[in-house]
Amino acid sequence: MQFCLPRSILKTALVPLRRIAGKKSGPPALRHLLIQVNAGADGCGTATFSSTNLETVLTFNTKVDEAVSGIACLPLDGLADALKGRGTKDPILIRVGKSSAEIRTPSTSRSGPLLALSSFPKLPPMPPLAPAPGVFFPNLLRASVFRSTDSSRPALNGVHMDHSGKTSCLVATDGHRLITLPVGKLPASLKKSATIPIHQIPSKVLESGSSLLAGCDKGRFGFQADSWQGSVKLQDVNFPAWRQVLPETRAKGQIDIPVNALEEIAAQLKALAVKKEQEEALALISDGRRLAVRYHESDTDKKRSAAIPRCSLKGQAVEAVVNRQFLLDALRSGFNTIRIADPQEPLDLRSQVAGERVVIMPLRHTGLTTPLQNRTKTRARTTARVPQSRKVQPMPQKTFRPKPPPINLFKEIQDACAAAKSLFREGANKVSEISTLSKQLARDQKHSASEVRAARQALAKLKSLSF
Repeated sequence: MQFCLPRSILKTALVPLRRIAGKKSGPPALRHLLIQVNAGADGCGTATFSSTNLETVLTFNTKVDEAVSGIACLPLDGLADALKGRGTKDPILIRVGKSSAEIRTPSTSRSGPLLALSSFPKLPPMPPLAPAPGVFFPNLLRASVFRSTDSSRPALNGVHMDHSGKTSCLVATDGHRLITLPVGKLPASLKKSATIPIHQIPSKVLESGSSLLAGCDKGRFGFQADSWQGSVKLQDVNFPAWRQVLPETRAKGQIDIPVNALEEIAAQLKALAVKKEQEEALALISDGRRLAVRYHESDTDKKRSAAIPRCSLKGQAVEAVVNRQFLLDALRSGFNTIRIADPQEPLDLRSQVAGERVVIMPLRHTGLTTPLQNRTKTRARTTARVPQSRKVQPMPQKTFRPKPPPINLFKEIQDACAAAKSLFREGANKVSEISTLSKQLARDQKHSASEVRAARQALAKLKSLSF
């Protein structure tokens, strides 16, 4: 086997392929590339470079010169070392013999051992593919930002493809925030509800494609984007009932941010010195005319406020505390409308695309919002005074009953798991303590028995003595 290609093309291919390959501490076969060359009569041909970590498969296709047909497993790290140094425009010639491969450039030449083809893992078949809507892959990448990165919660580690509504949509959540993005009419190859571990596919692969194909079978999700194609194992988990946590459309106050000002406002919020020990708590304060944010400064722990310009406000004065990073992710994803019903209820964010929503659970007990008693006094001072000559019957005072906080199913499950872990650890410690005491008791009993035997032997010797 033999082929020649520009160094820049090989470098472009190796960056994502190395990310998919197995770890250096793992099986050596996963640190190799399966390269197959199909040559034509004119010496030109095509080459495919395949890498896998047993769950994800990624393949790069390119045209090559000076081609001789064949198939071999080349060391991935050896190819990467050959790209180091200058001469990025120089072509690279690779010749494969029976047991070794030679990697030659105009200035250098090196050789390395080959891996037996029987040692390379068998690649799974590609699922049937069909043209996907233009918003499918961009929305997959947008939704992946909102997924959970906690490996102990595999049901939330991917992006779920849901078909339970009128239109298909992509959903991702980490238990504290949720995003849902409609993707329109999908082909028959994507009609299966599944959770896609999109984080296992390099984002550059999906961003570089102009003609995009996708499909799912019983256990894998397949894709093709120009020169790239591959598949990933679907997560065999049950995605939570996410529609139950969507808030109602009612809202007391609404914040509208111009689309052309999203980047500017996101940069302003990112520059604030917010204290990170409190989950980067950031309070949105709206009096119906102006918008401001309140936060704890990282150095002094004092409350600071900053005005947010270029926002239009609707409805009543509202306040809510959110995680700053969650809010930044939503703004960077194009969500420019924030609806707030109550400081204890989830924030409902919308974009200019119908059906796109982000839900963010508020933070509580941060000390950034105005106490309820102060709000009541402020409203009382602004009430118009009644003339003294006019007798007014006093209105019966109504007892304020705060609304119970909304049920956060994900939070309750997380708390229950934490409590179960704590009880399990406590039980394990008690069992270990009982085992230690039992061993100590056995040693004490053994020592007492030996003392009794020694005393009996001494008495027997005394009795045998005759005076």
